[in-house]
Amino acid sequence: MNEQGRKLILGEVAKWRDAEIIDDAAKLRIQQFYPDDAGNRRGIGFVIFASSGALLIGLGIIALFAANWSGLSRGMRAVASVSPVVASALICLFFKTHGKNSLAFMEPSGLFWGISTDVSFDFPIDRYYTDEKTAPKIEGLVSFRSRGVVSNACAVVRAYKGSMLLEDLEFNGVPALEYLETPSAPTSSLP
Repeated sequence: MNEQGRKLILGEVAKWRDAEIIDDAAKLRIQQFYPDDAGNRRGIGFVIFASSGALLIGLGIIALFAANWSGLSRGMRAVASVSPVVASALICLFFKTHGKNSLAFMEPSGLFWGISTDVSFDFPIDRYYTDEKTAPKIEGLVSFRSRGVVSNACAVVRAYKGSMLLEDLEFNGVPALEYLETPSAPTSSLP
C-alpha cells in the first residue's frame, strides 16, 4: 500500500477510536497490519541509476553476442536467443516472490525484459531491398494488404546453411515488380 493510502486508513482508525467505535487493542492491530514501509522505498535517483545500469548491462551482453554471432553453432544461436527472455522472467519472478515490489527493482527488470524480448524475437528476414523509385509502391501494396485490398501476399525466402534471405514478395501469386505493372494492381494512393 502506498503512503497516502496508509495515512488515510490510519487517520480513519484514529477517528473511530475517538468515537469509541473500536477499542485500543483493535486500533493497535490495524496499525500493525499497515506498517510504515518508508525504509523499503527508494528514491527516483536510485530508480534512474538502476535502470541505466540494467540498460548498459543488457546492451553489453547484446554487443558480446553480436560480435561473436557468426562463430556460434545453430543450437548455440537458439539458446542465445531465448536465454535473455528466460533470464529476465526469472529475475522478475525472483523480485516478485521475495517482496521486492519497489520501482527500484521492478523498473530495471522490466527494462531488461523489454530489451530481451526485442532482441530474442527479431525476424532475420524483415528487410526487402529494391530501388528508390519502386520501394514506395511496394510499401503501398503492403499497406493495401493490411487493409484487405490485396487478398494474398507472401514472402519468398531462400534458406542456405542456417542463413535466410528475403528473395521476393508476391501479391496474389505474382512477384511484386510484375504485380505493379498489372492492370489489377491498386494504384489509387500509390506514389
